[in-house]
Amino acid sequence: MTTKRILLSSLLLASQVGYAGMSNMKAPTDLPSAMVMPKGVRSLKLLRVSAGPTKNYDNVGDEKFLGDAMKKEVTYSEILKTKKGIDKAGIKGAMASISGHNLDTVLMTTQGQVNIKADVTVPVFVWGVTEKWTLGFALPITKQSTNVDTGVEQTSELVSLKKYLATSGGVPNTANKLVSDTMNPVAKSLADKGFAPLKNETTTKMGDLKIINKLRVFKNDKNMVTLGGELTLPTGEERTYVNKLVDSAGGDGQTDLAIGVNHDFKTMKYLTLSSGLKYTVQFKDNFAGNVPENGSPISDLIDYNMDRDLGNEFEAAVAGTFNYRGAKLGLGYFYKNKEKDEYTGSKYDAANYEEMGKDTDQVMHSLLAKVGYDTITLFKEKKFPIPLSVSLTQSFVPKGKNVIADDMTTFDFSMFF
Repeated sequence: MTTKRILLSSLLLASQVGYAGMSNMKAPTDLPSAMVMPKGVRSLKLLRVSAGPTKNYDNVGDEKFLGDAMKKEVTYSEILKTKKGIDKAGIKGAMASISGHNLDTVLMTTQGQVNIKADVTVPVFVWGVTEKWTLGFALPITKQSTNVDTGVEQTSELVSLKKYLATSGGVPNTANKLVSDTMNPVAKSLADKGFAPLKNETTTKMGDLKIINKLRVFKNDKNMVTLGGELTLPTGEERTYVNKLVDSAGGDGQTDLAIGVNHDFKTMKYLTLSSGLKYTVQFKDNFAGNVPENGSPISDLIDYNMDRDLGNEFEAAVAGTFNYRGAKLGLGYFYKNKEKDEYTGSKYDAANYEEMGKDTDQVMHSLLAKVGYDTITLFKEKKFPIPLSVSLTQSFVPKGKNVIADDMTTFDFSMFF
């Protein structure tokens, strides 16, 4: 068995494992490779993926902080929608005295901050069943810490409104209610709709089991081509969609099937150029969740049996790897594109379900840099007692749409037997 065959084939799962993050689409964790395991050789690997998403790319590709989704300007018009009777009349009267009848006058801006730290441990088993066929299993375990904080920035108009209602306006009860409503409107809106309060929490959840096959279909002195198939089973714990705005997840609850092809071209003794294509089908399923109302995800509309179809995903990658006696450097570029999610149901209007799929189509451009070392050459020369490898990769996302924008780090330790 050759050094490169053992080393590169043992890493074949790394780019396919991913992590449970805020987005359905994940940054890559390893470079593409057409290598397969030699017959009878097995590998146990441990991947450790670390990410701390704080920003994302929105629907037009602009970079935003995760908490920006909670920022919203609240006007007289929106305040009046929540009021009835004497409270509504009192605010209308105060509005006329303070600023005329401009319903678009901003009273406050809701604020939010979300900090997430995710560490994913992925045990992986790889086995060279034959000279051409390699089989692998991977099961991610995700530990995620989430810190959420909300608040409000009040305008001078709102201060004047409260003062007027409490004194010269002569509606103190309405003033008291308005003070209560505007202390933390995000938290109040969640409570009014029956949502669990936002809180800091740490969870550990098992992910989706991946069964991966690679079959070598062509090989000569400079080229190698493999076909791949990946089945993802919904063994992971899903997000608690019902009445919980921010939550962690081990998996997405759907069965996925991916097919792909990889090509390695050995340009010189120590340099290999690799490329890969993969298409993933996410099968339809049923799930329970809150259905948006008036464009807001904070809704008390719940459908326990809606149909969901997460969009299919396409991936293309190119990379170069330099490997000299176990010391390796690699650099790759990845392009990913996911179709829009679709939700349907009969309990509410079709427009409510369509809102759930808004801004769920995704595009990701990412770069991956890798350094590593293996002892396989030294083991063959009887200069090291065991064959193993270690590597460190860093993924960067310089451009995207509706995806996490932060970097991701992956540490890989593998041993062979």
